[in-house]
Amino acid sequence: MDKDNNNSSNLQETLNSVPTPSAPAEMPAKNNDANAQVNNTDMSNVKSVFEDMNVSTQAAENNAKPQNMDNAPIAPTAQAPQQQPSVQIEIPDDNVNLGATTIGTIKPDKQKSPIAMLVLFGVLLSFILFMPEVLNYVNEKFGTNFDPHTGVVVNDEPIEDDEEDQKVVMYDLNDNTVITLDKITFQTFVKSIEDNEYKISFTAKNTGTQLYEFKKKVYLDFFDSSSTFIGRAYVENLEKLTGGASNNYKVVINKDIYDKAKKMELILRSDSDYPEVELVANQLTCTNEKYNIVYSFNSNKRLESIKDVYTYTNIGDVVVDSNNEISYNSKIKNLNELQGVTAVFKETDTGFMTTIYVDYSSANYEQLSSDKNYYKKDSYARVVKFEMSAKGYNCR
Repeated sequence: MDKDNNNSSNLQETLNSVPTPSAPAEMPAKNNDANAQVNNTDMSNVKSVFEDMNVSTQAAENNAKPQNMDNAPIAPTAQAPQQQPSVQIEIPDDNVNLGATTIGTIKPDKQKSPIAMLVLFGVLLSFILFMPEVLNYVNEKFGTNFDPHTGVVVNDEPIEDDEEDQKVVMYDLNDNTVITLDKITFQTFVKSIEDNEYKISFTAKNTGTQLYEFKKKVYLDFFDSSSTFIGRAYVENLEKLTGGASNNYKVVINKDIYDKAKKMELILRSDSDYPEVELVANQLTCTNEKYNIVYSFNSNKRLESIKDVYTYTNIGDVVVDSNNEISYNSKIKNLNELQGVTAVFKETDTGFMTTIYVDYSSANYEQLSSDKNYYKKDSYARVVKFEMSAKGYNCR
């Protein structure tokens, strides 16, 4: 019996010595109580740090809880998936200063690549090189008036000259007359006949030391002994004079001026001084002893084409006649190679004849400008008539 009692007591002691497993619900509670004291201390420190940074206490506490979840024991349940602790982050109010400071902003690099810059430069260079051709094409197709070299719209309308009106004085027409215009003196006026043409020669001298450029065109108006106007001459080649230079000039006049002129005036004129003209069939024909030139205009009285017929009559000097024939024949061949120009040379029983036709729809005036009787495209009819009449032509 004693043995049995002893065995029972030993078994009871053994059972009492076995630790009783803790309930799953009670262990987290004990641990939470223990961790609460630690967390309270940690939370107070975190709270003070966030207060210094102007962050609300609630945000600090919410952020602290997930950090301590790692210390909490996890129930050893294999079947249930482990839950991740949820974290709530409170977005601070706009008025809360988090202490952030913007030091600078890096802007994106907008520089073009070298290849793109080269392409743009090539396009620009091509436009500059071909601009005259492009503007000429635009002018012809659309009736515009852009200058081929600058791209600026050219205004060919008469412009009022704002210079003071010139005081015109009438002088006797002889070789003793001296006319002074600013720093230019005109003198030694002499009538003559050369190559079957009537002319007046004179000398112009620049008494200054600087280049003198005439702002207007120089004209000589002629009168008879009773001061009645007879005609005028355009001094076409007088545009500027070097300081101290003296040049001789000759202008063509008609037979009336040669026979009747006794007095004269030297007058400066611009295109705006030319009177308007009436055209027949939009054409103006100017003739003299050798030339018959027909100028054709559009409905706005602006030049479109020129037909120039020159008749040469042998003077009986074989050398002179032969040289003139060779010279004009060579000129016709060169002109005939130009775009928009048709030129013909023809021998006659008394000499030869040349016919030159200029069509400004395709002809280039710069290639023809050496001939003073060829006016540029779109020149006004009043300009052509006034100046050609002053060159000794009869224009109608």
